[in-house]
Amino acid sequence: MTSQKKFGNQTSKEKAVIVYMMLVKRHKGNRDAITYGIFSNQWDDLFKEDRYREAKDMKIQAFKYARSNFDDKSLEDIQAYRDTMRIYVEREVPKEIKELAQEKKVIVSLAENLNKHLSGFDILIKQGKNQTFRLVNTIPFGLSEEGVKKVLTELPTKKEIQEKEQHLMNMLITSGGCSNHQKAVVVGRYKAPYATHEFKVFMNKFTLHECKSKELTNACVLLCNRVGINNLSNEAPILYKFCEGSGQRERNLKRIRNRRKGNAKAAIKRKGR
Repeated sequence: MTSQKKFGNQTSKEKAVIVYMMLVKRHKGNRDAITYGIFSNQWDDLFKEDRYREAKDMKIQAFKYARSNFDDKSLEDIQAYRDTMRIYVEREVPKEIKELAQEKKVIVSLAENLNKHLSGFDILIKQGKNQTFRLVNTIPFGLSEEGVKKVLTELPTKKEIQEKEQHLMNMLITSGGCSNHQKAVVVGRYKAPYATHEFKVFMNKFTLHECKSKELTNACVLLCNRVGINNLSNEAPILYKFCEGSGQRERNLKRIRNRRKGNAKAAIKRKGR
């Protein structure tokens, strides 16, 4: 293998190799067909956490890195190189990490399919019978052994998180004691690695429907984004413009309803032709 051109960190390099290997398999002998656009689309499909504008430069560099280092290499050679850069080499979660996860009531796993995922650890929160949520700000399967131990060691217990949530909920629904501005300051300072289901339900109701203060509504929307609370009706991010406190909710909902009606009418016309 020739000397590797400098690019990004270990995680970015592994992502680049995974994407390029998948495209090499798909296009077989025609590597000229692997353009940046195809590479970028495949990257976004595999690594949805990178679907934002700031990632464009990184993906451009990843494409150059892959083409310059692996364009003349066989699929077997590329695979062999990928095996030397795994975040975690073994395919079983160590006993120590499993025990730490059990203490914090979370799930730690490794990817089953290394053709589509990174080789590190993932941390999931289980809520209800069939729902699991990735710990906020964790790159899927991107944690090293030391990294996952550090996260688990510093992770508060579920009981501690519930106590923090209850304190915040009590403050938000109390009419006296502090102003909306003071509440907004407290909400802005709130930090947690994840939200319980009960807190998600409360913040949906309060943020979207009950809060009438623009400042406090905006602070609540930002909190929801920080701790991974989506709109429970559609699992989309909670947006300020759809909150009662923004003063824009009805207008924006009406636009969406009208757009849907217009699309439905257009579809009927096309079908009738």
